[in-house]
Amino acid sequence: MNRRQFGAGMLGLAAAAGFSVKPAIARAAQSATPVASPVAGGAPMLAVADPDASVLYVIDTDTLAVTGIVEDVVMQTHCGFLPTPDGLLYLVDDVGSRLIAIDSTAQIVGEAAFEGYPFHIATDPDLRFMAIGTDNADAPIVIVDLSTWEARPVPLTEAGEVGLALTSNPNVLLHRNDVSNQVESYRLEQALAGNVAPASTVQIGAFGHGEAYDPATGRFYIATDDGVDVVSLDGAELEYVSTVPWETADRSGGRAYFHRLNADGTALVTYLANREAPEAEWGTWENDLFMVDANTLESTRTPLGNGYLLRYTLSHETALFTVVHFDGDVTHSVDLANGDVVGEVSLDPMTNAPVDGAAPWEAENRTTAITPDGSLGFVTQGGDGIIIVIDVESQAIHSTITVDTVLGYGGYLGVFGTADIVFDLIGR
Repeated sequence: MNRRQFGAGMLGLAAAAGFSVKPAIARAAQSATPVASPVAGGAPMLAVADPDASVLYVIDTDTLAVTGIVEDVVMQTHCGFLPTPDGLLYLVDDVGSRLIAIDSTAQIVGEAAFEGYPFHIATDPDLRFMAIGTDNADAPIVIVDLSTWEARPVPLTEAGEVGLALTSNPNVLLHRNDVSNQVESYRLEQALAGNVAPASTVQIGAFGHGEAYDPATGRFYIATDDGVDVVSLDGAELEYVSTVPWETADRSGGRAYFHRLNADGTALVTYLANREAPEAEWGTWENDLFMVDANTLESTRTPLGNGYLLRYTLSHETALFTVVHFDGDVTHSVDLANGDVVGEVSLDPMTNAPVDGAAPWEAENRTTAITPDGSLGFVTQGGDGIIIVIDVESQAIHSTITVDTVLGYGGYLGVFGTADIVFDLIGR
């Protein structure tokens, strides 16, 4: 299965003033063990993955220059990027079935091989471990000790597409089991010793996909067909709290498959895609911003326009959502303090953009990123090797960056290399 087919499959499930920068660059040495203590200082770095070309670029967000390249790496987009406050960026490399970490100089500073096709990655707040969910029937979850890069299996007997999270103090593994429609907790030390009896379980809705965990409150949020199921964790004990339905008083239809907490954990942020119309009519698909107050569990829905929307991005104060449509692609800015859509930027068309009357899966797409301070946004122009740089405050295109490969299907973007990132415990 290639990456476009996999992305199409996931989206099918959901349907239920420019310049070119080409400087001299440093190329990454392949290193299997940590080489130094990472430093999370300086400007944020932009990671630009082109999985179809087996390459990952690192770009300085101050100069917009490519400062490094990691070659022979096929970034696994479903697992996403996981940037950490120590300045590292974690991702899965499909070439070697391995978890890798890169630093802001584009050096691979650690790697761990595993078996199986990966779905998700997650770390704990103390950055001691990384969990990888796979389709390996014998050991669907792998735990990597980030101090040694030793990978150890967790031999669960029933998993489905593994959704997961890790906690610290105590170290607990949370597993979304979409076979039994339940969340399970495991004391990590016991699970690594082969004791895979859950410490606690709680039922959730059907077709779970999309998790977020807040270590400050112990709440675990799971997207299902019914809405956002909210589960609390105390030690290793789970308790059902509530379900926040997708419908609001004024809007209905669709569901979310990805969600994130904002930087201070006060709101859950996602979008709802209503894809009831046939794939060839993708231009009519409705997309709504969906925000949940984490204290009251009250929700709001705000239209973001029709078309094709996949991943989105958060800074400390702003979210960016890029909607693809045959009448013109638009990046929307959302004020996370109040959920208002405060601006939009029209984008130049992609050469091989999706067209009206045909399913969008095999056409080009876009991905989006933003600096932690929310000053610059980045949107790929899939198939053209271009990254559009947006001045978020003025809602205008600042510049463009051109890389040496076409960024097929939009490639993938992430910001890392600074302690000021919006730290998410799950790969996005």
